[in-house]
Amino acid sequence: MIDKAKNISRKDIDLFLIYESNLLSIYSSANESYEDMQNILEQNSKRLMTEFNIVLDSKIQVEIYPDLVTYHKNMWEGLTPNVDFQCNDQIIGNMDESTNSIKIVTPYNPGPIHNYNTVVKTVLHEFVHVLTMSKFKAENSEYTSESFMKVMWLHEAIAVYESKQYQDFMPVFLKKITEKMPEISDLNDMLLRYIVAWSFAEFMIEKHSKIQLLDLMTNLEIDMDLNKLESEWQEWLKQKYIQNDKKEDNLAQPTTLEK
Repeated sequence: MIDKAKNISRKDIDLFLIYESNLLSIYSSANESYEDMQNILEQNSKRLMTEFNIVLDSKIQVEIYPDLVTYHKNMWEGLTPNVDFQCNDQIIGNMDESTNSIKIVTPYNPGPIHNYNTVVKTVLHEFVHVLTMSKFKAENSEYTSESFMKVMWLHEAIAVYESKQYQDFMPVFLKKITEKMPEISDLNDMLLRYIVAWSFAEFMIEKHSKIQLLDLMTNLEIDMDLNKLESEWQEWLKQKYIQNDKKEDNLAQPTTLEK
């Protein structure tokens, strides 16, 4: 139920408190059910905070906007300076770095590109960003936007992997890595951060550890051979995705019986 006594004013809209827990304060302009968004955050938060070794010192504020136009008017405040966001229908959620809050469009009206399920996954994606940014800042006292940009692709890799968004564009991913084996330097490209970089996170977790992945995310200059990791990742991609995909294609081919 909307609590109009606890409203927050934004550009062209007031948002009201509709849900509160030990972890979350969710605000919306409409008295709608956001149970799926609440559940995906509540069910994953404890595990993720434990794995990331992060304790949040305040509740996560989630602001749900009624349409893309209103969301886009309000998304810019708190974004990391110089990050190459472009305001388009693909962008439906972001983390406000200045307050560790999440801004997102409603899953009931996500615009022409997204749907209900992709918005629900996006709210978890942005929560992971809250954790990765908190960890990055905690371990980099000399934090600057320039130092963050060096590892931004890893923040996106981890967020896409943990939210399972990669499942929605697996065909595009397979096409990309079949056409050209990716390199770590490619992942500075904004599109590839989402479509391909998540597989580096999966590779690190499977072949090394999540701790080592998070260490890289906070500092690319740690004592790990990136060239060696790149080669290992590429070989892992071939074995896990390219060769397996070809095997599945062969199994799908009809067989011809000899007469």
